[in-house]
Amino acid sequence: MHTIEVVNGILVRRLGLDAGKKLLCLHGFADSGLAFLPLSETVLPGCFELVLVDLPGFGASPSIPGFGLVRDHARLVPGLAAALAPDEPVGLIGHSIGSAIAVNAADLLSPAPLGVFSIEGNLTEDDAYFSGKAADWEDGEAFKAAFLEEIWEMAAENVDLRRYYGGVVMAGAAAMWTLGRDAKRISAGNRVGQAYQALKVPSLYYWCEATTPPGTRQYTEEYSIRNRRYPAASHWPMIADPQATARAVVEFFNRLAG
Repeated sequence: MHTIEVVNGILVRRLGLDAGKKLLCLHGFADSGLAFLPLSETVLPGCFELVLVDLPGFGASPSIPGFGLVRDHARLVPGLAAALAPDEPVGLIGHSIGSAIAVNAADLLSPAPLGVFSIEGNLTEDDAYFSGKAADWEDGEAFKAAFLEEIWEMAAENVDLRRYYGGVVMAGAAAMWTLGRDAKRISAGNRVGQAYQALKVPSLYYWCEATTPPGTRQYTEEYSIRNRRYPAASHWPMIADPQATARAVVEFFNRLAG
């Protein structure tokens, strides 16, 4: 099964077992649910149903006026879960700042989620290296223009960023600016990491040496955060190595789905 729907005003792509446990996939900064689409060609859709979410203001989902903080996005997740899996626990997969959204949403879901699979999610101040650039700007349009120019230049030698550039083009300027500034704010003092540690459900931090900041690597060691390394030298392992990523996701959630 592969369908595209609008649920509570949010575009979602649904892949895999209609009767399987739902895994809600929350994308990173200025990206979209398409970042998870390569997982459709792995074992994962044969084990679970993937729900690839375009958060408001990103991908094909329209912006919502006066909306855009991490906690705002998190508050939409229970409504999505209730519409897609009534009275059933869902799993949460978050990439980058999408992980912080997943962590915030975990406390709001009833029933509680199966767990949180964090793909290089924000834990420390160092992790807001892209999103946090918004804090240097007082205008969303100016920030988006400058960010696009920077990504375009970096993409000349980085295939990951060529795809990402397309996502940034689609993103709403105000949505980017609001979420980026909030990411910077909540990362101060590593508060995002503290929230991750306080999760009441199982979690796994999925990361690699090449793209995880040294401070974040040290943080996972210092606080014994359950983690698993992946070999692909990419911030987007679900694109660079979808097969390995799918196996890690299946292994994590199979233990929890019962």
